Amino acid sequence: MIAEEKLIAKINNLPPSEIDEVIDFVDFLLQKNRIRDNGSKHRTLQERADAIDRWATSHSIETPVVFDDRRETIYED
Repeated sequence: MIAEEKLIAKINNLPPSEIDEVIDFVDFLLQKNRIRDNGSKHRTLQERADAIDRWATSHSIETPVVFDDRRETIYED
């Protein structure tokens, strides 16, 4: 509990414009830890949908498909 009290006292001494920066930083740390610890298990439905949308838009439907993926076909020796 002492750590929380120290943190609150320090935050209360900041100007209002810098408190928003602290909130953003804490949100960043929470998100980073959530993803690192358990991958996508703790993502919200919106975060999951956004990740799928980013993945889908990063792929082009015009990319040629390799039908014959044998090494001899792909690499010339």
